[in-house]
Amino acid sequence: MERARVSAAVVSLVLVAARLGLRRSRSKPPSLPETGLAPAAEPLSHVVTESPPSRSRPTGAAPVAGRGGVPRVVGGLDRWLGVAGVAGLVVTLGLVVWNASGWPVARPEGAETDWALVSALMTLAVWAVFLVWKVPEWQAASRVGSSGVGPAELFEIENAARGTLGQILSGLAVLAGLLFAWQQLGNTSETLEVSQEGQITERFTRAVDQLGSDDVAVRLGGIYALERIGRDSARDRGPVLEVLAAFVRQHAPMPGLAVAPDGTPATASGRLSVDVQAVLTLLTRPGSARRDGGCLDLGQTRLVGADLAGGDLTALCFDGADLSRADLSGSSGDPRLGGVNLGSADLGAARLEGAVLIGADLTGANLSRTNLTGADLTDADLGTFALDRTNLQNSRLNGADFEGAFFSEADLTGATGVTQAQLDSAVVDERTRLPGVVRGTPER
Repeated sequence: MERARVSAAVVSLVLVAARLGLRRSRSKPPSLPETGLAPAAEPLSHVVTESPPSRSRPTGAAPVAGRGGVPRVVGGLDRWLGVAGVAGLVVTLGLVVWNASGWPVARPEGAETDWALVSALMTLAVWAVFLVWKVPEWQAASRVGSSGVGPAELFEIENAARGTLGQILSGLAVLAGLLFAWQQLGNTSETLEVSQEGQITERFTRAVDQLGSDDVAVRLGGIYALERIGRDSARDRGPVLEVLAAFVRQHAPMPGLAVAPDGTPATASGRLSVDVQAVLTLLTRPGSARRDGGCLDLGQTRLVGADLAGGDLTALCFDGADLSRADLSGSSGDPRLGGVNLGSADLGAARLEGAVLIGADLTGANLSRTNLTGADLTDADLGTFALDRTNLQNSRLNGADFEGAFFSEADLTGATGVTQAQLDSAVVDERTRLPGVVRGTPER
């Protein structure tokens, strides 16, 4: 609609310029050669060869002429075309000002007609007829009295001028058609976008409804439908991930945290359900994590034996989650986006071989009997309360924080980046296997 108003304004300015140019050209008398001839009082169409007066007009003769031999119909059109053009110009300018001021325009229900644009087009049509009719007459009238220019030559001049004007107006019509096609394309694009948004909203609502079904197959359908929506619509990606995270918290809570319909605490199942595992696979799929700095809350969930091997744990918060016996081997996190938050998580007997946990937060996590062979724990916070029998062979521990860690029977052989200062801030015993380049302070 804004494009239509701009188009109407442009057309109005063109009409104003055309009107001023025509008024100036009509105000100048035609230039004649110095032959003593007087300027023509009428355009070429008004110059007619006078025939001897006759008392009666024979049957089939031309219509009754007005002054100067011009037919009355032609004279009327000559006068009223200019009046109609000026009136249309005034109406167009008024409607453009009305629309630009933001005042409401009364329209029938459901109609989207921009009357400023309609008025501008009608005015333009009137002026096109007026220009094609009158301008060639003025051009021919300026040649009246020139040497070698007779009535036939003047007629050819007038006809050629009309042909040229017709070509110009045809070109303008083509440009106007392209303008309206561009406007229509924009409107179609906006309509298509609105339609797509409506379809995505409908799909989102239907998928969320499926998550509440008692049938696990229906829930799986809703889960994968939400994943598809997250891929198709970038703006809905965040809400989709939040809904899936909420699904995990609801269907895999820590014992005593879930509430049954009767208000009594519900007991979490001892086995990870198929639909919860499907959600975890989607949330940890490489490239699927949020990149807006937010954190998907999976804390206080019971994810015993979960398969997260090779997953992207970026922006996932497992604070207080039970990940015992879970497989996180080969998993990773982007330290630029906060790394991995495993604070206070239970990772007892979990598999983390080759995991990239640079800058990970493992404060208070239970790493008893956890397999961290070859894991990259650079700058990770290992201030945990239990690292007994933890396998840290060949791991990278550059800059890791050991303060308060208890390495009872832990195996750090082959680990790189371990310093004496790190071990001095931790608790080790005689059964702790340390790298050969450092020596620990045994527990007393």
